[in-house]
Amino acid sequence: MPNERDITDLEGSVLGVVGVRGPCTPYAVRKEFQRSATPYWSGSAGAIYPVIERLSQRKLIKAVSTTDDGRAGKLYALTAKGKKVLKNWLYPAETSQLVGTPPDPLRTRIEFMEMLGPEKRKQFLIEVRSGLEEQLRKVKEKGDENDSSNYLEYLSVRGGIIAAEARLNWISEVEEILDKQK
Repeated sequence: MPNERDITDLEGSVLGVVGVRGPCTPYAVRKEFQRSATPYWSGSAGAIYPVIERLSQRKLIKAVSTTDDGRAGKLYALTAKGKKVLKNWLYPAETSQLVGTPPDPLRTRIEFMEMLGPEKRKQFLIEVRSGLEEQLRKVKEKGDENDSSNYLEYLSVRGGIIAAEARLNWISEVEEILDKQK
């Protein structure tokens, strides 16, 4: 049996949704992930339902009742063990994983762009800029939808906005340097 710190970020996030939002169905957890501005995790049934099942098997969440919508869906809540695991996942910070430079498929591709010709590089960067601008728009839209009284959600979304803006600034720098290389 894995120890109480051995949960993935996805599992920790699902525990967090169940803990913060209160008893909820796996469908409600999926919807929470789908509403998220980050594309990091999928809100698909194939991603969320197996996590719910694992967390239930590990007795970190449990069905506390069924829905009254006629579908007999289960409402899940954190168990005492689940609350402890969630708190252990949240703190203390695992410094290398939490604050280290995260994997970035864009940064990785930039490193190997010499394999593309100048025109393909330029087109790649145009597409990246467009995608980053769209991502920034989505994150800002998420911020506009926030309940202003939930300052922690605000701070989370604000971090996403700052990160998206930083990536756009970095792409500007990449474009500028590549333009000088011609």
